[in-house]
Amino acid sequence: MRHFFFRTAILCFVLQVSPAIVAEVGWVDDKLYVPMRTGPSSRHSITHRGLVSGTRLEILSSDEESGFTHVRLRDGKEGYLPSQYVSKIPIAEDRLAEANKTIEALTSKSKPLQQQLFELRENNKSLEQQVSTLTGDKKRLEDQLSEIQQISKSHIETAQKNKALLKENESHKNTIDVLKADNTRLKQRSDQEWFINGAGAVVLGVILTLVIPRLVPKKRGTEWA
Repeated sequence: MRHFFFRTAILCFVLQVSPAIVAEVGWVDDKLYVPMRTGPSSRHSITHRGLVSGTRLEILSSDEESGFTHVRLRDGKEGYLPSQYVSKIPIAEDRLAEANKTIEALTSKSKPLQQQLFELRENNKSLEQQVSTLTGDKKRLEDQLSEIQQISKSHIETAQKNKALLKENESHKNTIDVLKADNTRLKQRSDQEWFINGAGAVVLGVILTLVIPRLVPKKRGTEWA
C-alpha cells in the first residue's frame, strides 16, 4: 500500500513539473507608444497620442521635479514626455539594426581584404617553396664550391710538386751535363796520355836499340880474323 501511494505521488509530481520542462521560450512582440503632452504633467493635453519607441528626439530641457522632458520632433513639433521614456542612446532594436548594418558594411569591405589575405597566403606559400628551393640550391652550390676548392687545392699542390720536380730534374740534368763534360775531358786526357806514353815507349825503344850495341865491347879475336 505504501508503494502504491509513493508511486502515485511521484506520478503527480512529474505531471505537474513536465509542462514547465517542455514549455517554449518567448518574448513580448510589441512596441511602446509614448504620448506627448503640451506641458510637464499628466494633466496637460496630449498633442501626439503615441510616439513609437526608438523615435529620434531633440532634448530641449529636463525637469527632474515633474519627471518630464521638453523635446522637439524632426518635424519641429514640441512637447513633453515622461523622462523615464527618454534615453540618450538608441533603443536596443535600433542599435542592433545599426550594428547589423555596420557588420554588413564591414563584411562587404572585408571580402576584398579576405581575398587579398588569401592571395597573400598563397603568395607566401609560393615564396616559402622558392626559399626552400633556393636554400637547397645554395647548399648544393656550397658543396660543389667546397669540392672545387679541394680539387683546386690538390691541383695547386700537384703543380707546385711538379714545378719542384722539374726544377730538381733540371738541376740533375745540369749535373749530368757537367759530369758528361768532365768525362769527355778525362777521356781526351787519357787518350792524350796514352798516346804520349806510347810515343815515349817507341822513342825509348829506338834509343835503346841504337845505344845498347855501342855500349857492348867487341871481342879482339874476332877483329884479327
